[in-house]
Amino acid sequence: MKRLLAAVLAALVLVVCTGCVGIPRSGDVQAGNPIVTDDDIDVTFIPSGPQQGSTPEQVLRGFIAAASGPQNDYAIAREYLAPGASESWQPDKSVLVDSIADRRFQSNGDEQLRLSVYPSAQVDETGLYQSNPSDNPVPLDYGFEQVDGEWRISSAPDGIVLGSDTFATVFGAHALMFFDPTWTYLVPDIRWFPTRASTATTVVSALLAGPSAWLSSGVRSAFPDGTALSTQSVVVDGDVVRMDFSGGFVGENALGQSRMKAQLAASLSGIGTLGADSISSAGAVVAIDTLTVPSPRVDARALVLSDEGFGYLASDGIERLDGLSESIEELAPSAVSLGLGGAFAAALTDDGTFVVARDGSGGLRVDARPGLVAPSVDPFGYTWSVPADDPGAVLAFRRDGSSSVVTTPWPEASSITSLQVSRDGTRIAALITSGSSTRLVVAAIVREEPAGAPTGIGDLFELDETMNSPRAVTWVDDRSVADLTETRDGTSEIDVHTIGSTVTPAPSLDGATTIVGANTAQQIRALLASGEIRVRSGSGWQTRATGIRVLATQLASLG
Repeated sequence: MKRLLAAVLAALVLVVCTGCVGIPRSGDVQAGNPIVTDDDIDVTFIPSGPQQGSTPEQVLRGFIAAASGPQNDYAIAREYLAPGASESWQPDKSVLVDSIADRRFQSNGDEQLRLSVYPSAQVDETGLYQSNPSDNPVPLDYGFEQVDGEWRISSAPDGIVLGSDTFATVFGAHALMFFDPTWTYLVPDIRWFPTRASTATTVVSALLAGPSAWLSSGVRSAFPDGTALSTQSVVVDGDVVRMDFSGGFVGENALGQSRMKAQLAASLSGIGTLGADSISSAGAVVAIDTLTVPSPRVDARALVLSDEGFGYLASDGIERLDGLSESIEELAPSAVSLGLGGAFAAALTDDGTFVVARDGSGGLRVDARPGLVAPSVDPFGYTWSVPADDPGAVLAFRRDGSSSVVTTPWPEASSITSLQVSRDGTRIAALITSGSSTRLVVAAIVREEPAGAPTGIGDLFELDETMNSPRAVTWVDDRSVADLTETRDGTSEIDVHTIGSTVTPAPSLDGATTIVGANTAQQIRALLASGEIRVRSGSGWQTRATGIRVLATQLASLG
């Protein structure tokens, strides 16, 4: 399976030099050591500038290496450019993340060079990170001319190229937060921005610009159109972030202001906090009440069907659910999804999908189509169901059995193995297959009204592509999904994908048939064909229970 970047570096060796009189401008072209100064606590690279007498290839190698220094608008990298190119080059247009060892340089004479890179991922001008869907090289062409007797780059593609380790140091991930359509939950939209003095300004500006295109149909922002910073600077004073807006706060009611503040505070997490005087409009401080936004966390206990019954797995057996357990046990399902607050559940049997109300009235069959995948419920009371061999036939059922057709963006798909709605109801994750290739995708949900029937699935955002056999996908938390696939030799592979960020492989596990997330990656549970439930334990898995027939998914418990 294609892997994205390695996880962000766990530790950096900091080298502090004393008695230095300047930054070296000669010697081998290389990225400098990370440094820390009193004025800037962020770890940064100070790359070397061009050497006298360098060949075009040496200049190009130095230019690429200098992309590790975004300070002052990549000032050192611009030293490698001829005057005209230095003015026109736009480094923030994109980032190609690659392996340095795979780069290939090809000369077409002294004045032309082609650099071929094999990116594992790319970041666009909005900071959106996505794995590279192709294994083909990306050609980058550079022109050269002599300036005062030295070779300089006269034409260069916009954007920069960074090795994966350098990228994880120079860039940082920031979750821009938007609301779900009902203003209940905050939904993350992860972006990657270079770490520099203006990062806070970049984050706020990106938040005001709105969500990523793929996510936009499923979320909303409290900021009115036209809201803008009065200056292009957001000040970070110690741990406190302060900013001034040209408008958009004073004209809003108190609830609207609180929602905007909630988005700002959550989006700036990791940079600083908002104080009582952090937000001003046209120079006047705006006093805004703090809004408490719940997290769609689920009960940390496993929800199972075993010989003892249906309920939460406890140390002394099964804690059954009043009004639900008996009806579910009578259905003897192969999959169960528990609704918000345990008000209802959806159960898959050989006879179709049933909706079971908590009042003990039994199950109502809502979908009798053959070959259904495990159902998924959303926080608005809808049960999602689709046949495995007809991936475009997604239906969303109300608890009374009526349904709405959900249009899908995968007309080329031949099958679907798993479809799961996020716990905030804004997105879906799915494993879809076309030919011999399976894709793990996420997309926003389009609804008739904020809490209404789903009518469509938005543009796909691809997380991975594999030749393995798909088994299941599950939501890990509000920003991550995990997928279970099986290799040709029967090994079960489990990967945790942070949407808009990197992938982390979990330890391999043989015999797994499904996986279910709780609230963290370490809480992922796997059900084996033998009836064992395994949970993460260090670098491996530990048996938690045996004799389990079904490992169920669930939404928030509401207390």
